Amino acid sequence: MGGVAPSPPCPFCNGRRTELASTFGSHASLSTWWCAECRSPFEVLRWQETTSPVDPGQPSNKSTSA
Repeated sequence: MGGVAPSPPCPFCNGRRTELASTFGSHASLSTWWCAECRSPFEVLRWQETTSPVDPGQPSNKSTSA
């Protein structure tokens, strides 16, 4: 089963001192985390198997079949 890791790394500084700021972020599927090292907030998908912050600038990995 998926879920957010107890402490995901910060996407900005790769710091490990992060804490959950809010169970729900800008969407119900996101949680908001706070990095104590660079003092930046970031969002993580709540049910994602591997913890990776949301980056809207990255292209989707979905493939389309014709």
